[in-house]
Amino acid sequence: MGASTIYNLPSWANGRTGDAATLATEANTPAAIKPVTLLVFLALALAAGADPAELDKLGEKWGGDYIKRAERTLEDGDLAGLNGLMTMAVGIAAETKAALQSVIDDLTLTAGQANWNDEDGDPPAEFTAEWVTATLTEAGYTWDGSAWVRA
Repeated sequence: MGASTIYNLPSWANGRTGDAATLATEANTPAAIKPVTLLVFLALALAAGADPAELDKLGEKWGGDYIKRAERTLEDGDLAGLNGLMTMAVGIAAETKAALQSVIDDLTLTAGQANWNDEDGDPPAEFTAEWVTATLTEAGYTWDGSAWVRA
């Protein structure tokens, strides 16, 4: 029997396939950021040590389109888009880049966190294979060696 897709489970596992280790690895993969406004992001960056003059350089260099794109990316929680914008942040001081990256790291959500349904309670600090197995077992599934099946 091939790997079966899991449905009607807690949000982090719904529609996924794979053994507990695979599901844990997927759940721990960075996938999104907590949505924030550009002003909040900039305030966090300044608090993390970014130089205001360096941040101004980004707006000056890339103009209104860069700012609009940054606003959409942050408000949509788009980690990949934000990382793409960071590649465009050339010519700014290493300290400011580090401050921006620390804010991104603090806002980053794993796939498990990003797909977590608040009705499921609090997500674990880390998705482990043991936690996945226990949770799926509690939800009525068992691993048959190749797929999660209803117990």
